[in-house]
This record gives sequence, C-alpha cells and structure tokens, in this order.
Amino acid sequence: MNKDFGSKETAELNVPDKMNLFKRIGNLLFSPSKLFLYIKSKPSILFPIILICAAAIASQLLIWEPTKNLAMDTMYRTYNTMGMSLSFEGMEQYVNAVMIASLASSPFIYLAVWAVTTLVTYLAYKLVKCEKGLKKYFSMTGYIMLIFMAGQVINSIYIYLTGSISAAMVTSLASLLDPNLSGTFLFGLVSPIEVFNLWTFMLFGLGFVYTGGTEKKKTYALTAILFVIVIFANAGMSLLRAGLQNSIMGNMGSF
Repeated sequence: MNKDFGSKETAELNVPDKMNLFKRIGNLLFSPSKLFLYIKSKPSILFPIILICAAAIASQLLIWEPTKNLAMDTMYRTYNTMGMSLSFEGMEQYVNAVMIASLASSPFIYLAVWAVTTLVTYLAYKLVKCEKGLKKYFSMTGYIMLIFMAGQVINSIYIYLTGSISAAMVTSLASLLDPNLSGTFLFGLVSPIEVFNLWTFMLFGLGFVYTGGTEKKKTYALTAILFVIVIFANAGMSLLRAGLQNSIMGNMGSF
C-alpha cells in the first residue's frame, strides 16, 4: 500500500491529535475510519477493556432471573428423566452457585474472546499484508468489540423485558424462524446474520484498511470470505451441538 496513505487520509478526514473518550465512541458509531486512523498512531486498550467488562456483567445481570428459571426447569426435568429427586432448595443453591460463577467469569471470557479474535484476525489479514504492531490491533478490535457487546446488552434487555430466552438473538435473522428449528443446519446458518455481527465485520474491514494500511478491495473481499466461513462454521457447530445433546438425552433415557 502507498506509504503516504496514512498521512493523506488523516489530513482528509481531519483526524485530531487528541480524542477524548466520548469522541472515540462517537467516531466509532459515525466515523469509524477517523477513529481507526487515530488508533493507528495512538492505540489504547484500557477504555475498551473497562467497557467490555462492564457490558459483560450488565448482560449477565439483566438475564439473571430468566436464566435461573430456565436452569431450574432444565435440572428438574433432567433429574426426573434419570429417576432421581432433588429438593427445591438444593436445586436453587446449586443454580445460584453456578450463576454467580458465570457472572464472575463473564468479563474474563469476553476478554479472552477479544484476545483470540485479535490474534486470529491479525493472522488472517496478514494475507492482505497488514502492517506489523499488535498493540494497535488490540486497540482496534477492542473498540470494535464494543459494538458486539452492545448487541449482547440489547439482547439481554429484550430477555429481561419479555422473560423469554431463545437460541437466537432478537436482532438475528434466525429470530424470525420457528424456534423448533433450533439445532438445525438452517438455524445455524442464519444465526450469524445478525445486525451487530454484520456491523462488527464491516468494522473489521475498515479497521484493517485504516489501522492496518491494507488495500481496500483485497481487505473487503477477505472480510466477506471470513464472514461466509463463520456462517458455515456456525451451522456445522449447531448440528454438532444438537447431535451431542440428543446423544446425552438418549443415554439418560436408557437408565
């Protein structure tokens, strides 16, 4: 890529030397190319880490009651299937312990997703010759992940308001399908076709162009290919999970 690309684009987009937190979020939403050019020279990761952790905890707290009720019902049916019994207090104590552990671990899980995503995308976009420098990519993907986390929180708000937990996010195309199709190839295929997921992939394409200095056409083509791979991988995993669940329930029923 042209070495003068960064300075030329910075001048054209009027990228400031300093950008406070509110402006970074504003640019992420309305002018991501400006944010990504800013990150290229001044990467930061603390603010995305704080917001990712806060969103992870908020998402878990919002779905606490619906998740607890579902877990209690599932445990009750499972124990009945196995011909075993457990007191309500015992089930509640166990479920509460699991949920507290899930709440405490959720920030670390999302941070691990962020780290793995950064490394995987960095290796993938090496195919289109992205620049070196992992710190700026950790910063870039950290801000991009805020969009993903916003989707998680919105989905949790929907669950909190309706009390209904479904296999698909409310903002996903799969939410329009019959819930009984959950676990099928079709359901897994359309689940990733979701507003915030699409937004995230678009930002990855822009991010590697403006932060990574890659060529636009090749980068956008690679981004589209990666999205298709994710769609089919999710469909395959959906079938695998359904097969494992059916196998487990079948084994339980034989006891």
